[in-house]
Amino acid sequence: MASSKDWLMLFRAHTAPATVIALIAPYLIAGGRDLLVVVLLFLLGHLVHFFSFGHNSLMDYWVDKEDLSKAHHPLPSGRISLESATKVILYGQAITFVLFALLIMRFSQNPALSLLFLCGFIVFGHAYNDGLDHRAEHSYLPIALAYACFPLITYRISRREN
Repeated sequence: MASSKDWLMLFRAHTAPATVIALIAPYLIAGGRDLLVVVLLFLLGHLVHFFSFGHNSLMDYWVDKEDLSKAHHPLPSGRISLESATKVILYGQAITFVLFALLIMRFSQNPALSLLFLCGFIVFGHAYNDGLDHRAEHSYLPIALAYACFPLITYRISRREN
């Protein structure tokens, strides 16, 4: 049975503050001042981080299973089953997308543009997680593009308030 620590390891929770800052900082820098938005971005930032990095762990399962240095990780070690991780991560990603889209629709000056940046983050993040991180010569490009889209989502949200 997987412990809470195993799930936090799978989601790489120790690095979540970087994702949260990448969402909140552009919002504040662009002049956003709504405390409710900051709290929602704080919560959504954690969900985005957990399920994005969890998805990366899930998609790297077969590579990590052969890597002895990753034998202690929760998926390769079997402490979390592949089936359980798949269900939690895919449902978590879907729920997080819906919540983020609702936040954008409620608070963004230009929801279409913010949703486009959110979709860019998702598409480039999946391109990286779904295999380009191990197969492409310039494997850093999709993840760099994903995280280039990321702060633009919240920057556009703050523009509604000004």
